[in-house]
Amino acid sequence: MAHFRLVLGRLELDPPRHRKGTKAARQELPFPLSETLTVSSRRGVPSLHYTFQTDQQHVIVDVVDAQRVQILSHRVDRQQRVTLTQPVSGPLEIQLDHPSDKQSFQSPSLIHLRASHPVLFETHLHHLMPYLLDGPTLETITAAAEQRLLRVACERPIPSLDDVRDALDRIRSPQSKVRRAAEAELLAMGLPVLRHLDRLDNEFLDAEQRSRIRRVRWTLRPQQSDSPSRLASWLSTDRDYWNLAAVHWSPAQRVLADQYVQRVCGIGLDAEVLDIDEGIRIAEAAAPFSR
Repeated sequence: MAHFRLVLGRLELDPPRHRKGTKAARQELPFPLSETLTVSSRRGVPSLHYTFQTDQQHVIVDVVDAQRVQILSHRVDRQQRVTLTQPVSGPLEIQLDHPSDKQSFQSPSLIHLRASHPVLFETHLHHLMPYLLDGPTLETITAAAEQRLLRVACERPIPSLDDVRDALDRIRSPQSKVRRAAEAELLAMGLPVLRHLDRLDNEFLDAEQRSRIRRVRWTLRPQQSDSPSRLASWLSTDRDYWNLAAVHWSPAQRVLADQYVQRVCGIGLDAEVLDIDEGIRIAEAAAPFSR
């Protein structure tokens, strides 16, 4: 009745692939599970209400106009609730409620959330994701993208943060042809420009810069489901994600990653990542970055 897809690590409904109505289902194996699904549509844009209930977990997924997503997960066995809100644009908002622990934080995407908070992801989203997404799992796509990251960095020039800032400065030019050329340059940089733009403080941009950035984002945003190569291109300028991924790499790979991130982002990997002892177990090495 409806099909989710992952676009730059964000869940959204695929508008052409939906059918209005309500349906319920139940299974006993591999574990008892009941589901209900209601799909509505306005002007061809679907919205959805989905429930996923096991003995240990109750989940509600609400989607409005294909892209605004909210996931409420209650782990009965842990007395823990998580609310994940995905607006049409901007980072995901995550709120964790537990009798002994309450916290709120943001994450750029589900891929970042899985890397930075693996325990939370495993507890609340790991079992749900296969019921929402067809095809390869999030874990499979992410692993393939991380394998490509270093290759992408070596295969072709990646725009640096300074390149993006220089183009944005030219958008302040009094000459319209210079402003148009600067926007065209940003578009020519492709997906890697998006994470650079995320690092900029909009408070210091003028109205035309913000307008052209919105147009660049809209134009570059993929219209198809994520692939490992597309994700690797998007993440190639994401220093935060390089820090998360490099925890699992060899010392030699971390040195290469540090040199690359220094060149592209203006600052290298965190010292804690570079100094991870080769003998430390991966789980222990990742702990400082896992919350």
